Amino acid sequence: MVLDKGVETEVSQEDHDKLVKHKIIGALISLGEIKVEGAKAPKPEKTAEEITAEAAAKELAKQLKAVRTALTKKGVEFSEDETLEQLEAKLAQADIA
Repeated sequence: MVLDKGVETEVSQEDHDKLVKHKIIGALISLGEIKVEGAKAPKPEKTAEEITAEAAAKELAKQLKAVRTALTKKGVEFSEDETLEQLEAKLAQADIA
């Protein structure tokens, strides 16, 4: 893509997102050499830690749902703020009884 100096150029949001991630173009935008109007800021990419945390949260949610379902089937009452360990202990106790 060629951007001529002083000529307004329309680009798609996808192209805009690619351009602002480019080191030189990003620097020129920061310096005010290139003006950007009407475009949305690109979403920041997730870090490895954020991706890992999201995966762990999803896994915990699946485990909580499974244990809560088992407790409900056995007629055992529980509160929504109980931890997985507390719920698993209740389930183990229900299995013994």
